[in-house]
Amino acid sequence: MNNLLKFPSIEAFKNVKRNVEWRAQFQGLDDKNEPIMDRLAKMPKIKFQGTVKLHGCNSGLIINPDNSFYCQSRERIISPQDDNYGFARFIHSLPNDVLENLYAYFHTNNPVAIYGEWAGKGIQAGVGINNIERSWFIFAARIIDESDLDKEDWQDIDILAGGGEDEVFNPNRIHVIDEFPKYEIEIDFERADFSVERLNELTLEVERSCPVAKQLGFEGIGEGIVWSPVKSPEQKQFNSEKFWFKVKGDKHSSSNVKKLANVDVEKLNNILEFIDISANEGRLNQGWEYLKEMKHPLEVASIGIFIKWVFNDILKEEKDVIEASGFKEKEIGGPIAKKSKQWYFSKLSKN
Repeated sequence: MNNLLKFPSIEAFKNVKRNVEWRAQFQGLDDKNEPIMDRLAKMPKIKFQGTVKLHGCNSGLIINPDNSFYCQSRERIISPQDDNYGFARFIHSLPNDVLENLYAYFHTNNPVAIYGEWAGKGIQAGVGINNIERSWFIFAARIIDESDLDKEDWQDIDILAGGGEDEVFNPNRIHVIDEFPKYEIEIDFERADFSVERLNELTLEVERSCPVAKQLGFEGIGEGIVWSPVKSPEQKQFNSEKFWFKVKGDKHSSSNVKKLANVDVEKLNNILEFIDISANEGRLNQGWEYLKEMKHPLEVASIGIFIKWVFNDILKEEKDVIEASGFKEKEIGGPIAKKSKQWYFSKLSKN
């Protein structure tokens, strides 16, 4: 095969939160092929593993079962004659046994797409790994089903880390990101924002001193961390690129993906307590009665009207508390909507 197999864009944390909510609520398809959603589903706790994000250029290698291969950048197939920062020339210069060893690790008769960051001198500026000789850092791989090129068959790349120990990969300037420091966090998606502070702490730690550069004998700033769910039977439904996200440090001025917005945990707790008190059973029932009075159908289609009524009523009746607490409308809007939505679907199911 000789197809461009683009590496997927890695999501922002806010997008992953939406994907987790959808996956947790999805119950299957009805007879009209429409999704069946459990709007009252409890959000899961997911364990994530973080690896150092490197500032270079995305470079892929596709190896076919007959040992033929080709290279690609993020957007196009490349060759030694039409290259991208010399990556294709590098791959074509490797001894044959290196690529044979690389392919053999995956125990398959299908093509394998191996993705990494081509990084080092002259590729990017202002980061620790810019001091090293250009090297390829593998961070993902998937087995390709030629009948379904979009199929997500992502592999554990830690199996490749042994390539450094047996002196096959590292002497040829190939590294596996799992050789370097990794990070772990468990995120409770019922209260996902409570994890933001820890995610920022780890990102700043990497930004202050790139762990990859340091392990290779150099100093300099790092870019950030890429997070993906830990692969386990308990988390099988989240083994997908839809649940990967990245957090970068502020020092990468060319990037539009910054550190996550800081969260004041004490303030967030106070907001949740305020919502608990203000979006109470009595007020929510008033909103339900408002829909009936205004002859809105008591069905899913009216949920936006319901949430808006509850939000506006809280703003009007609790104005003094909101001002005294220093809450902003945008800070309380999300939690009000979440509680109102859960109550509304519960009410629908009972009726």
